[in-house]
Amino acid sequence: MVTSSVYIDIKRLLPDVWKFLMNGSVYLKWHDGISELVATDDMNVGSILTLTSSGLGQPLQLIAEITENNGTSCFVAKSSRGPIDFTYKYQLSPIETGTRVEVWSQINAHVALHLAEDALQDSSDFQNVSDLQNLKIILEGIDQPSVL
Repeated sequence: MVTSSVYIDIKRLLPDVWKFLMNGSVYLKWHDGISELVATDDMNVGSILTLTSSGLGQPLQLIAEITENNGTSCFVAKSSRGPIDFTYKYQLSPIETGTRVEVWSQINAHVALHLAEDALQDSSDFQNVSDLQNLKIILEGIDQPSVL
């Protein structure tokens, strides 16, 4: 089992960050590990996400469901089909300088990938940090709230 927990502070108000995260069509702009994403209902509870991702050098077709979304600051996506089981939780908190975005992920490598668990841990940590840095660059670079 691989678990990763990272956060980044973004100089943007929480409602702006939340609105951006709830738009499934922008994920490819800040998630380097995802080459395709289709969401049946953006990031609302019950929405099914079909993702094409790269894992350990090969493309992976993953299916996830949004299982939680409080509508303001937290959502959870869990795998429902695919070669790996995963859960991702995004939690937003207001801070003095803007918004803290925390990502917690858990990936079950199963027996087939168990020997590659250390590599999967490093890859997961790196990918989560990289994605949050991309998110920060994009959100802090947008001058007009209407672009969100």
